[in-house]
Amino acid sequence: MVLADRALRPVRGQWVAQLASKFEGVVDTSQQSAPFTVPQILDEVELHRGNPEYGHLVRLILQGDWGKSEAGSQPLWVTVVDLDYSNREAVLAWCEDHFTQRGEDLLNVCYPRELHLP
Repeated sequence: MVLADRALRPVRGQWVAQLASKFEGVVDTSQQSAPFTVPQILDEVELHRGNPEYGHLVRLILQGDWGKSEAGSQPLWVTVVDLDYSNREAVLAWCEDHFTQRGEDLLNVCYPRELHLP
């Protein structure tokens, strides 16, 4: 999945909406109490890809594949919506339009992130 998305060259050095970032074994009690497995992480990506409003823009990237980010000791799978926006405020407005949470709760499910190509 990452290789297919990488082939699309989805990240052009713009602002995106980060929907998730997980590694195998991470616990996010806002979603589930058990540690996440790789299949569960990939299921979450597919869930977002199935959204008719923005699913075609969802990309899976690995930390270390963009800009100054460095790969950790285990893969960190990052799910983004490739909006090609030029600033944080535009992404935040998109997040508010697509999710019901607000404030810190919103930023936990949709976070404006500036990505740069290596």
